[in-house]
Amino acid sequence: MFDFRKGMLLAGTLFAASCADSPPETKRADDVQPADYVIMRDKSATTAIASDTDYAAKAGRKVASDFLSFNPMLGDQVKLFDFGVRTTGTVTSRDIRLNRNARPPAVAALIRDTIADTPNDPDIGQGETNILFPLVHGDFKCSDRGHLWLLTDALESSAAFANIDGLLSGEVDLPVPVGQPLLGCRVTVIGLGLTGDNQGQLTSAQITALADAWRRWFIAAGVAPEHITILSGL
Repeated sequence: MFDFRKGMLLAGTLFAASCADSPPETKRADDVQPADYVIMRDKSATTAIASDTDYAAKAGRKVASDFLSFNPMLGDQVKLFDFGVRTTGTVTSRDIRLNRNARPPAVAALIRDTIADTPNDPDIGQGETNILFPLVHGDFKCSDRGHLWLLTDALESSAAFANIDGLLSGEVDLPVPVGQPLLGCRVTVIGLGLTGDNQGQLTSAQITALADAWRRWFIAAGVAPEHITILSGL
């Protein structure tokens, strides 16, 4: 299993050493609030990122590239959540605050490697997919500078929702959230409808129905339609 904290320290130290003569990063203005960059990994048995090493590597490169494209600043924070079976850990993130020892390129490399290593995690292949719970209770801040990446097949299977067949047929919706827990968020879903090789694959119609259902849920949760990106393949 990739050691997140040791990897962060190593990546940050190496990058700081290699860029000792580089000009300093631009500091945030006093009136600019720190941003949260939130990454949620699905560890359930059905999702492709849990079993396909090539796909996990591509997803890692995608998120790392996106992260750098948003020009993260010192003082911003990366928050990594893992979900599957509902536990206290589902809503407890591993956090990295960007600073002189954890610069954006080094943190981006760590993000890439952590996602790529997902199939090797010892607790992979979990029997539930609690996506709604960490989205609602993850306690992260949404802002116009931050972003949320959700790495999942989006097949919610939990105490909160279990009618996957109805979701895939377009006959039912996900439960409406209380309030708007994701107000102001910008969201990218990666891998929606893409299951592992040992799972049954969804049809194009089912993937469309699934994407539409999640788009409606995100809007109800407070995400502006133009700030929702849903990807199946990479």
